[in-house]
Amino acid sequence: MSQEKSAQELHAEWENANAELGELREQYGIVARTLRPGERIQRPQRTATPKARKEIQALERKVNELRKAYERAIGEAQEGHQ
Repeated sequence: MSQEKSAQELHAEWENANAELGELREQYGIVARTLRPGERIQRPQRTATPKARKEIQALERKVNELRKAYERAIGEAQEGHQ
Protein backbone atom coordinates (compact mmCIF):
# COMPACT_ATOMS: atom_id res chain seq x y z
CA MET A 1 0.00 0.00 0.00
CA SER A 2 1.36 3.37 -0.92
CA GLN A 3 1.55 5.99 1.84
CA GLU A 4 0.97 8.71 -0.78
CA LYS A 5 -2.64 7.73 -1.40
CA SER A 6 -5.29 9.92 0.13
CA ALA A 7 -7.94 8.57 2.47
CA GLN A 8 -10.52 9.08 -0.31
CA GLU A 9 -8.48 7.02 -2.78
CA LEU A 10 -7.95 4.25 -0.22
CA HIS A 11 -11.66 4.23 0.63
CA ALA A 12 -12.61 3.98 -3.06
CA GLU A 13 -10.15 1.09 -3.55
CA TRP A 14 -11.53 -0.63 -0.44
CA GLU A 15 -15.12 -0.24 -1.67
CA ASN A 16 -14.23 -1.71 -5.07
CA ALA A 17 -12.31 -4.65 -3.58
CA ASN A 18 -15.07 -5.30 -1.03
CA ALA A 19 -17.72 -5.30 -3.78
CA GLU A 20 -15.58 -7.69 -5.85
CA LEU A 21 -15.22 -9.96 -2.81
CA GLY A 22 -18.99 -9.93 -2.26
CA GLU A 23 -19.63 -10.89 -5.89
CA LEU A 24 -17.06 -13.68 -5.71
CA ARG A 25 -18.55 -15.05 -2.49
CA GLU A 26 -22.01 -14.99 -4.04
CA GLN A 27 -20.82 -16.85 -7.15
CA TYR A 28 -19.38 -19.61 -4.96
CA GLY A 29 -22.37 -19.71 -2.62
CA ILE A 30 -20.42 -18.47 0.41
CA VAL A 31 -23.07 -15.89 1.24
CA ALA A 32 -25.79 -16.69 3.73
CA ARG A 33 -29.08 -14.98 3.14
CA THR A 34 -32.61 -15.45 4.39
CA LEU A 35 -35.09 -16.93 1.96
CA ARG A 36 -38.57 -15.51 1.66
CA PRO A 37 -41.53 -17.88 1.92
CA GLY A 38 -41.86 -19.82 -1.32
CA GLU A 39 -38.40 -18.80 -2.58
CA ARG A 40 -36.25 -21.65 -3.86
CA ILE A 41 -32.73 -22.37 -2.72
CA GLN A 42 -30.36 -21.53 -5.54
CA ARG A 43 -27.23 -23.49 -6.33
CA PRO A 44 -23.93 -21.61 -6.54
CA GLN A 45 -22.89 -20.47 -10.01
CA ARG A 46 -19.41 -21.90 -9.48
CA THR A 47 -17.86 -24.71 -7.45
CA ALA A 48 -15.56 -23.67 -4.60
CA THR A 49 -12.36 -25.52 -5.49
CA PRO A 50 -9.16 -25.20 -3.41
CA LYS A 51 -7.89 -22.73 -6.04
CA ALA A 52 -11.08 -20.67 -5.72
CA ARG A 53 -10.78 -20.66 -1.92
CA LYS A 54 -7.22 -19.33 -2.22
CA GLU A 55 -8.47 -16.62 -4.59
CA ILE A 56 -11.17 -15.62 -2.10
CA GLN A 57 -8.70 -15.61 0.80
CA ALA A 58 -6.26 -13.44 -1.16
CA LEU A 59 -9.04 -10.97 -1.91
CA GLU A 60 -10.11 -11.01 1.77
CA ARG A 61 -6.52 -10.12 2.75
CA LYS A 62 -6.48 -7.29 0.20
CA VAL A 63 -9.78 -5.92 1.54
CA ASN A 64 -8.43 -6.05 5.11
CA GLU A 65 -5.14 -4.37 4.14
CA LEU A 66 -7.01 -1.60 2.32
CA ARG A 67 -9.31 -1.06 5.31
CA LYS A 68 -6.32 -0.81 7.66
CA ALA A 69 -4.50 1.58 5.31
CA TYR A 70 -7.63 3.73 5.10
CA GLU A 71 -7.98 3.78 8.89
CA ARG A 72 -4.30 4.78 9.23
CA ALA A 73 -4.77 7.56 6.67
CA ILE A 74 -7.80 8.87 8.56
CA GLY A 75 -5.84 8.76 11.84
CA GLU A 76 -2.91 10.63 10.29
CA ALA A 77 -5.25 13.24 8.82
CA GLN A 78 -6.90 13.76 12.21
CA GLU A 79 -3.50 14.09 13.93
CA GLY A 80 -2.48 16.67 11.34
CA HIS A 81 -5.51 18.83 12.16
CA GLN A 82 -4.93 18.90 15.93
